[in-house]
Amino acid sequence: MAEQIARAFEDFVAAELTARPILLAFDDLRWGDLPSVRLLGEALRGLEDRPLFVLALGRPEVHERFPGL
Repeated sequence: MAEQIARAFEDFVAAELTARPILLAFDDLRWGDLPSVRLLGEALRGLEDRPLFVLALGRPEVHERFPGL
């Protein structure tokens, strides 16, 4: 199921990127969840040649919640 969600999200973002660049902004990422962060990472890797920008802000504690981010 997670793989299908990731594929659907990436397909959606790719379709939107045909019309315009996209900026996704996340404030206080430490309150995020691991599946969502993984979903964003997969989209960034899959669409690395497209005009997609992700801005994720967080306090230093974000590194405790998501080591290696």
